[in-house]
Amino acid sequence: KDGYAVFKHKRLEYIIIAKEYDDLVLKEERWAIIAEMSFKTEKIKSTNKLIDGKEAVILQTINVNEANRRGKFATRLYMLLTQQYIVISDSIQYEGAVKLWKSFTKIPCIILYIWHEKEDKIISKMTAKTNDNAIWSNGDLGDYSKMSTRLILSLKD
Repeated sequence: KDGYAVFKHKRLEYIIIAKEYDDLVLKEERWAIIAEMSFKTEKIKSTNKLIDGKEAVILQTINVNEANRRGKFATRLYMLLTQQYIVISDSIQYEGAVKLWKSFTKIPCIILYIWHEKEDKIISKMTAKTNDNAIWSNGDLGDYSKMSTRLILSLKD
């Protein structure tokens, strides 16, 4: 039985996915955390109708238990958020996050937009063929950053 919980602490919200299992030592049912995510929401002010006035998610943390990373729990968490919000990437993405964002291009119900935040305009849609340099530049610390460019994750209508 997989379950998830959403709860709020001050301005930060959390989603936790856990799996029930039988603890043979304690002889009781227990829950093991598989994945967790924390985020804040805020209304976006933009000249673009796609995002103006909409509630957007700004992710704080996302952690998936190493044994469950192949279960696509991070993808499931993002999909859960897109049911209610627009998800906007940070301006800095590390290697694992870059792979995750790229994997969204393979999901038919998702649209990824490349948004130039400073100019407040959608540059294009991101596809599996989009070159990394259009979004990120490889930084000295192994991060992929382009200070003004972010990705917007949205569901197709």
